[in-house]
Amino acid sequence: MKIIFLDIDGVLNSEKFYRKRGEPNYRFDLEPPYPLCEFDYTSICLLNKILKETESYIVVSSTWRIGRSLEELQDLFDEVGIDGKVIGKTKILQERKNFEKVVRGTEIKMWMDENNFTDSYIIIDDDNDMLPEQQPFFIKTSFWTGITEKNVEDSIKLLNKI
Repeated sequence: MKIIFLDIDGVLNSEKFYRKRGEPNYRFDLEPPYPLCEFDYTSICLLNKILKETESYIVVSSTWRIGRSLEELQDLFDEVGIDGKVIGKTKILQERKNFEKVVRGTEIKMWMDENNFTDSYIIIDDDNDMLPEQQPFFIKTSFWTGITEKNVEDSIKLLNKI
């Protein structure tokens, strides 16, 4: 089984996407309602390419998981055109003592440990808060651009172990 630990903001939307929405001729009346309007169709197509070519499943690590069940996340992804199956979401860990922040990598590691997951995986995120052992499997996006063709190529290579 192949897993994509997926962030949303900075991956499936971006500053470039939001700036385009701010252009004078942008038609908000053609946009779907929130939260659907927060997804960039171009980015969704890029994610779908990874999903198709690797036959991967999705574990949502984004803050979008907060307050949403797996079924609600799957319904949202279906509605915006994401072709993958959501099989999990990482837990939200609380802040530690002495103001030490719990990193997203720790939440991902916890999910992997609890599910005895040892297969192929990647983490697609625009933040750097991954554990050292996760770095080889980390696909770093930019909040300015979201997911790119290069990210797609790297993802497919890692998941398919090319």
